[in-house]
Amino acid sequence: MWTLVLSFWAAVTLAAPPVEDGRATPRVVSLNVCTDQLLIALADREQIAAVSYLAVEPSMSAYAKEAQGLRLVRGNAEEVMALEPDLVLAGTFSTRQTVRLLERLGYQVMEFTPATDIEGIKTNLRDLGATLGRQDEAEALIAEMESRLAAAQATLADTDETPLFATYEANGWSTGGGTLMADIATRAGFRTLGDDLGFMGTRKVSLETLLVASPDVLDLGDVHARSRALAEEALRHPALTAMLKTTARTELPGNLTTCGTPKTVTAVERLTAAHARLPQEEVTP
Repeated sequence: MWTLVLSFWAAVTLAAPPVEDGRATPRVVSLNVCTDQLLIALADREQIAAVSYLAVEPSMSAYAKEAQGLRLVRGNAEEVMALEPDLVLAGTFSTRQTVRLLERLGYQVMEFTPATDIEGIKTNLRDLGATLGRQDEAEALIAEMESRLAAAQATLADTDETPLFATYEANGWSTGGGTLMADIATRAGFRTLGDDLGFMGTRKVSLETLLVASPDVLDLGDVHARSRALAEEALRHPALTAMLKTTARTELPGNLTTCGTPKTVTAVERLTAAHARLPQEEVTP
């Protein structure tokens, strides 16, 4: 009981909301690996007071190299308040207790919904750019994304058939409609397993269902062959091994697809390249 009382008193004592001190640009703390990357991509480095500890984890963050040298936080309200930020960035599904406490104490918190398509990435960049006074930088990033997407899609051949792309990861999880991965696949000229089976989001799919679907290109995720966990036994099944002798493989790193960032375009480029390597059937006149 006394621990709770003392913790609350300490928080209140340290929690005077940030004051206007004439800073030309806001000091920003990010609590979420997705907002970390948007902030690093868009903000002047001097604006970044801290990012989450996941920002430097290469398997999670496409901006891990750029995050080196930045201060890291683990999402506790006390460490955020000690930095006296003008703005705190958070995801809509993470650090909920910290977000609620900071808001009650008068801190400006900006929450971002994870992007489920390329357009969502553009929206998040524009929203953050407007808040940081970096609208021109946001539009420059978006223009670069659009240019790269157009170049990748220009390489797609005009065919009668749309090939099937599937993800299949530990415990049989696969990606369906309404996801960032599905938008990446569509832009690269594929249909997804979700399109064929009629499911949205992510779902467990049996190995038998995957074999019957017979995807043209398959992504087995980042951890394939790196772990002996029971959850990954299906990835070493002889039937899957046999299918891979005739099925094209690609790997889209999770740091490109877990969060929607300007670097997500790289996933579209990689999958478009995989599409170009498939045998092509010309459109019937």
